[in-house]
Amino acid sequence: MNRRGIALVLVLVALLIASVLAAGVLMTTATTTRASGDAQHALRLNESAERGVISAAASWPSESTLTMPLGATFGPHVVRYADSTVSTTWITRLSRGSFWITAHARGVVPGAPSQLQRRVGSLYVLNVPEPNLTAAVSVADSLLVAGSARVEGGDASPPLWGALCNTGSGVAAVAARDTSRVCDGSCGAPAGTHIVGSPHKLLDTTLSTSLYQLGPVTWTSLAAHATRGFPGPSAVTPGPRLTGTQCDTSFAGNWGDPTRASACANHFVILHAQGPLVMDGGIGQGVILAESDVELRNGAQFYGLILARDDFVATAGSNRVWGAVIAADRTSLPGDHSVITGSTVVTFSSCAVEMSLAGTAHLRRESQRGWVALH
Repeated sequence: MNRRGIALVLVLVALLIASVLAAGVLMTTATTTRASGDAQHALRLNESAERGVISAAASWPSESTLTMPLGATFGPHVVRYADSTVSTTWITRLSRGSFWITAHARGVVPGAPSQLQRRVGSLYVLNVPEPNLTAAVSVADSLLVAGSARVEGGDASPPLWGALCNTGSGVAAVAARDTSRVCDGSCGAPAGTHIVGSPHKLLDTTLSTSLYQLGPVTWTSLAAHATRGFPGPSAVTPGPRLTGTQCDTSFAGNWGDPTRASACANHFVILHAQGPLVMDGGIGQGVILAESDVELRNGAQFYGLILARDDFVATAGSNRVWGAVIAADRTSLPGDHSVITGSTVVTFSSCAVEMSLAGTAHLRRESQRGWVALH
């Protein structure tokens, strides 16, 4: 064979090797690109599943806390996202205060013969406030209880609530930083019969901060989950409202039905008032957060927890409170203090407080080992 023949053979071999290398590079690039695309899609599915869990927890109906049996499952909660992925979520109750949320996300990869799927699980707990309640009425400054009004310590369940929860050993009738500023009947006179408890009056020097110490929940976070907001001075006459046979929770004046005579029996509310809030008659249940005063008049009835940064006032009519009241007395001026008169009765009820707090609690992801990839 001459040299030109050998050169031709070498050129052909070189071209063959180059072609094989080029094909290998193309195959590797295609495989890497496909794997990268699959990984990105799998990541999107994981994100969709996690978003589904968060969405289900955020939309959890608080009243279900009071009605959902242990071991029961709530769902499915379906969310469709713009990237064509879909998450389906279920909530299972593990215990009184813990829930297991699972989300199944699915989506189609372009060119793939079937859908990709991902499942994640997460442990959530009820974020229930834990106020330090030492009395039926707690005041940071002063309180006058007069007329036919009464403040009752001990512990009692509201009518028709007896089977819902247990009562405790009871608390004082009134707690204050200075019990000499708590007036039973008239200030400066001997003790009357308007403040009844064991003890009648309790010295509590922690009242300046107890309004904001709510266990795992802060005033700010509780206000952020308010069912109703009042931007300024407001007067409301609340009452339950039905649409057909269902409780109309969208109605602003529906603060639940503490008489438990309608479908709104398990509807509890968190009310956040930026200014003074007047409950002018009517009935309601839940938690009141007021940046100023809270006033009850004309036979208003509230079941639950009342937290006022300034004063609590109950005047004309047979007003009724089952639960507890804390007034922080933000403004200390002559004649500006908490007053309970008329024929108002405030009775401490751990049952009313516990039901109100549980019935308005939102779900919070457990901070330790909260997420689990199922597959």
